[in-house]
Amino acid sequence: MNLSLGIDVGGTKIAAALITKDGRVLFRKEVPSVTTDKDKMFQQLKNCIDQVLKESRYKPENLLGIGIGVPGKVDIENGIAIYQNNLPWSHFPIGSKLEELYPTKSVILDNDVHMAAFAEWYQRGCKKNETFAYLTISTGISCCILHNGVILRGAGFAGEVGLMLTSASKENSVVTFENVASGPAIQSKAATKRATLQMKETEQITTATVLRDYFHGEKYACHVMAEVLNDISKGIHGMICMLDPHQIVLGGGVINHNPELIDHIKATLKPLLITEQSSAVHRISVSQLKGDSGLVGAGLRLHNSSDGGANED
Repeated sequence: MNLSLGIDVGGTKIAAALITKDGRVLFRKEVPSVTTDKDKMFQQLKNCIDQVLKESRYKPENLLGIGIGVPGKVDIENGIAIYQNNLPWSHFPIGSKLEELYPTKSVILDNDVHMAAFAEWYQRGCKKNETFAYLTISTGISCCILHNGVILRGAGFAGEVGLMLTSASKENSVVTFENVASGPAIQSKAATKRATLQMKETEQITTATVLRDYFHGEKYACHVMAEVLNDISKGIHGMICMLDPHQIVLGGGVINHNPELIDHIKATLKPLLITEQSSAVHRISVSQLKGDSGLVGAGLRLHNSSDGGANED
């Protein structure tokens, strides 16, 4: 069986597993991230890889290679993690370090959202005659576009839609899409709203509790989520106006843990579209791979590198 090693590195955890050509996950392992030190963080990465190899009894040289997704900006040609705002790596040569430790055929490093987008695109049939958009809403917000099977990278930092300014921005004040619609933004808005309403705090406010209360019809949560859904819908509206994707997939923790939000997003988005754009609502779906999309995508890239799938600009 041809297998690759897929790795998803995040600010809270590192996940690794062997990935089959059809995207199945074998021998999955997780370890916590250590975000205080670059070398300790890399040691955790190594620990996670070693756990997978030990349990599977696979040797690195028998694998197709190692695929690894990390947040932020990466140098895919040289395997360098250039900038991550939630990790201690800066211009960190992950690729060469892994190659020194593991005698594998290939190491592919890319942005984690790119890896997740590739997995979702692959899961839906790898159509190379369409424009495919993946939007992740989690601790941060980002997107990836595949056009004719190729990731659109721009000059190297494309897809960082979380940095887009919103209508809430005022003079001398920068308010981004991420500031108003990410998981932390939901939590922050809810805390402010509860304080305004002078509500007694009976439990800690988290993104999860806000969404739970929203679906239960709690007034404060409905007010918060009306704003958030409006901002998310405006973000998707911008993607539709600019690219009119054949498919738009929503992922990330906020969506993956609350897939029913998609109906609320569609209902908020629909009035923003003109008649000629209205069919876009029906092209929006939720992630099929959920939290494993980045992990699976990192492994699948090795299986598909021979035909250039999403690897060439």
